[in-house]
Amino acid sequence: MAAEWHTDRNAGLTLSSITAGSHRVAWWRCADCGSEYRAKVFHRVRGLARCPGCSQRVSRQDLASESPATAALWHPGLNGDLTPDQVKAGANIKVWWNCPAGHQPWSAQVAQVFLGHQGCPRCRPPSHVSQQETMLFAELDHVLTGGEQQYPLRTARTRYRLDMVFKAAASRTAVVEFDGSYWHRDTAARDERKSADVEAHCEGWLVVRAREHPLEPLRPSDVAVPYLADPFTAASVVLDHLMLQLPWPAETRARAHAYTAGGRARAQDRASELISRPGLTDATPPVAPPRSQSLIGAEAVQQELW
Repeated sequence: MAAEWHTDRNAGLTLSSITAGSHRVAWWRCADCGSEYRAKVFHRVRGLARCPGCSQRVSRQDLASESPATAALWHPGLNGDLTPDQVKAGANIKVWWNCPAGHQPWSAQVAQVFLGHQGCPRCRPPSHVSQQETMLFAELDHVLTGGEQQYPLRTARTRYRLDMVFKAAASRTAVVEFDGSYWHRDTAARDERKSADVEAHCEGWLVVRAREHPLEPLRPSDVAVPYLADPFTAASVVLDHLMLQLPWPAETRARAHAYTAGGRARAQDRASELISRPGLTDATPPVAPPRSQSLIGAEAVQQELW
């Protein structure tokens, strides 16, 4: 993006003299078509402003012609008679898409998918997930198997990301939410609403909150875990609690018993693999970023924002 800064038409302004969060209007030169246009710096950093010449070209092309790869994701049965060759690539209408990984169909605006801003929500890398939570997930999944982390769910009230989801027996499902004591110290009311909303929306689902000390359980289905517990200790506490809360296959109960009796973590390699994905953070409280940053580092700022 910094390479598109117009060096001749910005009245002496330089990349190092303006911040990435500035609302000042500046001149830009498109690297693709050479068009010159004006836009706020902040809008460029956030991806909210693009070359109008390229945007107009995209808006006039049908999706099938503009991007066969995107058109291939078009759901053949949920969009009625509408087809990719009837819709502009820059259209703001919502349609249904297929996931190449085989997940459930998902809906999004055509333009957002074409521009790469949206994709299958279950394929999307997790964002701002602590290593502590991920290590707990790896240990639980070693025993319960088939779990999903950061599961996307939309209810009538809002959209959620569920920390961990595991299938139990008899059409029951366990949702495990890890409530770290720093991040959840003032969110009890919001956390209770989320638990109730998820259970009301999904029949047979039970939300179990693993509440890190000194946080107290909010409901009978919640469980307290020690502060900064090692993965084995945290997983053992949660597993013992889950075995009492829901029906589980006999083999799952046997694995849970063997795990807690083993006395050590079993999924360190899996945890390391998951932690290496984009979007994972450590468990330390956040440090406030500097109030200003030069536009030279704008690409890094944009990655943080998205």
